[in-house]
Amino acid sequence: MNNQRSLGQLLGTGLMFGLAFGVFTGVTRHDVTAGLVTGVIGGVLFAIGIAIVTKLAAKQLRPIELGPGETVLHEGPANHWKGIEAVGGRLVLTNHKLRFSSHKMNVANHEQAVALDQIASIEPGRTMGVIPNAIVVHLRDGNTERFVVGGRASWVIRIREVI
Repeated sequence: MNNQRSLGQLLGTGLMFGLAFGVFTGVTRHDVTAGLVTGVIGGVLFAIGIAIVTKLAAKQLRPIELGPGETVLHEGPANHWKGIEAVGGRLVLTNHKLRFSSHKMNVANHEQAVALDQIASIEPGRTMGVIPNAIVVHLRDGNTERFVVGGRASWVIRIREVI
């Protein structure tokens, strides 16, 4: 993910949090000014906090080992839904597999690799039914894998190109 997109995502996340926090504060205190001030400050602090956690998590990534003849086609940070935890890590699309490797800051650390010929289809998805940042990978055995990614449209296109 490039720095411009990362900055845009941080600003968007901070804006959404700040808006919600500001509305909550304004309504509970019956004070629009307090809502505006706490919304702006809360949004900025939230974005800074997310940036720090993201940098720390990136340092905790485990290397993804590729097999013979395997080359990386697309990669980026991702969360893999395992039960109720969105496990943070890195998603890598190669010419043979879709690979996920979690970073060390998770409770449910794991690695997973799905051969491309086992993928039946892929579609864009939404986190919590609302946020358009997920991909849903349907496997031939009937199982489904869900990932939260940046640039989900490019992930869908790239995976569809190789399956």
